[in-house]
Amino acid sequence: MKSANYRLTKLTTVFSAQASSTVSANISTKHYDMIIIQVATAAATDGTFKIRGSVDSSAVLATDQSTTNIWDHVHSYNLDTPASGVNGNTGYSLGASAYAQIKVNVNTMKVIALEIASMTAGAYTAKVYGVNQYGT
Repeated sequence: MKSANYRLTKLTTVFSAQASSTVSANISTKHYDMIIIQVATAAATDGTFKIRGSVDSSAVLATDQSTTNIWDHVHSYNLDTPASGVNGNTGYSLGASAYAQIKVNVNTMKVIALEIASMTAGAYTAKVYGVNQYGT
């Protein structure tokens, strides 16, 4: 993944068969109202997928929260069941050979990052695409 200034003008791979706990580089959201994330898991995957976000473009989401580095896990929606959102701290435990399309409202966010936590088996692949009010 590139720097926080990278524009999401196409579906962009963030994780490709990521088999350990990690946090991606910052992904700039300043040109978008929402981000769509496509997630796929390998067979026997055991881990949690979360989204971090901040309204501060200088926040470093791959590091710990502090009074000078403020971010939090953000609420999102699995497009399979969009009426019920997913709490940011809970995230997604998709299981083996699962697929999801997740929508994140980033209207006020400056940056997000994708997190894989508590990974014990399998792998996650994740791609992101930015959408603004004009659908691009």
